[in-house]
Amino acid sequence: MYYTWTAEDDVTLANWAGGLMTGKAYRFIGDDKYVDLITWHDLETGALYSLSCEVPNLDGFDIQAVAEAMYDESKQEANLIPDDEDKPYTKKNCRTG
Repeated sequence: MYYTWTAEDDVTLANWAGGLMTGKAYRFIGDDKYVDLITWHDLETGALYSLSCEVPNLDGFDIQAVAEAMYDESKQEANLIPDDEDKPYTKKNCRTG
C-alpha cells in the first residue's frame, strides 16, 4: 500500500499476548476514499499480520477492534504443546538429535 499516511499511531492489541502485543495503525484520508491499515508481529507464533480496509467512508469503523477480534487462543502454539503430565519423559519416548 503506497499512501502518504495522514495519521500513524502505535497500538497495543488487547487480546493478543495477554494485552502486550504492539503494532502500528495507519490512516489515509483522501478526497474520495479512506484507507486504514494495521500491522503487528505475533510474538507467540512469529507470524506477521497486516489488515487493511479501503472504503468511501470509515465513519464508526475501528480496524484495531477487528484485529483484536481475530485472536483465537486455541490456535496459539502454547495450546498445541502436549501436556507433559499425561506422559512423563522416559528414555523410550524421548527423542534426541
